[in-house]
Amino acid sequence: MANILNKFTALKNFIKENPNFEIRSGNVFCNLCNKIFEYIPREGITPLKKHMHSKLHVTSTINSRNTKQGILNFERTEMKSFSEFDKDLVEAFCSSNIPIKKIENEKLKRFFEKYCKYTLKSESYYRKFVIDSLFKEKLNACYNKYQDKPIYLVFDETTDIRGRSILNILIGECGNSEDKACLIAVLELEKTNAVIINQKIIQTLTDLNKGEINYKNLKLVISDGAPYAVKVGKLLKSLFEDLKHVTCFCHMLHRICEFIRSVNKRLDYFIAEFKRFFIKNKVNKEEFKTKCSVSLPEFPILTRWGTWINCACYIFKNYAEILKFLENETENFIYLSKMLKEVEVIEQLKIVKNFEFLIDSIKSFERNTSKTEDQIQILKVAKSIKNEKI
Repeated sequence: MANILNKFTALKNFIKENPNFEIRSGNVFCNLCNKIFEYIPREGITPLKKHMHSKLHVTSTINSRNTKQGILNFERTEMKSFSEFDKDLVEAFCSSNIPIKKIENEKLKRFFEKYCKYTLKSESYYRKFVIDSLFKEKLNACYNKYQDKPIYLVFDETTDIRGRSILNILIGECGNSEDKACLIAVLELEKTNAVIINQKIIQTLTDLNKGEINYKNLKLVISDGAPYAVKVGKLLKSLFEDLKHVTCFCHMLHRICEFIRSVNKRLDYFIAEFKRFFIKNKVNKEEFKTKCSVSLPEFPILTRWGTWINCACYIFKNYAEILKFLENETENFIYLSKMLKEVEVIEQLKIVKNFEFLIDSIKSFERNTSKTEDQIQILKVAKSIKNEKI
């Protein structure tokens, strides 16, 4: 924060004069409108000034003034600040996975004004009041539902589109197969480590239980097999006497897939080059569709488990067809054809083909309908991989 403000004096003065703006991760953030602006030196503060005179910012400013210290008086004004229509509207948007920012769409606003005789408020208004109130209602419902019942938690860390680390926490009832896990927290992490995640989980349980934690209710914690997640399990087990920590079977099998990929480096390089020639080139895609009797493979995405082995198995099954296409094309494709004919690549294709069962195993674990006996058998087969020569 200090670096960007010290570097650009105009921006520093603008932030001082307008406290509703602040610096977050090197960008300018408007607290009233929940909008982020990338600071471009050649444009200066002009885009920020334009935003200040926009309809969205002006409306948000008026609403902010009308709340009169909204944070301090939130509990008293919460029920009077929005109508039943506001509540049902936001709940419908959230349950349909429609972003609240779509409320700012002008055609949508005119539609509600014409047919519903209702003027939509600003996005920031719904975020500050309605969504928070709905969340508290859902949290109270979870408290009433799981009070004095054995529960389990599922937690996982991911990265959103802005590069922020986000922790998701779900809760469910142990032994109740009909009860689906419910999302109770989506939290931003300053750092991804065991101590911070452990604190967030404890805080979430505290909020869920209205300030008190029943240390006997939490029976199970489920996470992936990342080192920080394993450490979180150990920290939680020191607090909850009956707690068991189970790591995700799918993630375990995925790590086996990643090990196979790391060992077969030449094949991995070929698949990366093969993907590069098609993934963003429509001409090459059309040529392949026209001249080949098979379709292009589902190219590997590292965050989608098992996709690399799936692509390698596809190449093995359609080896002759792919090689014929590559040999009859331009020099770039001939380069790929020479690589595909290498003895090392062929041998590695044969090796990876032996582990095709991992793809079905991962999909089986992802299905809720798979039986416990089948899952145990899958693990036994996967465990035997250690004795194979890769």
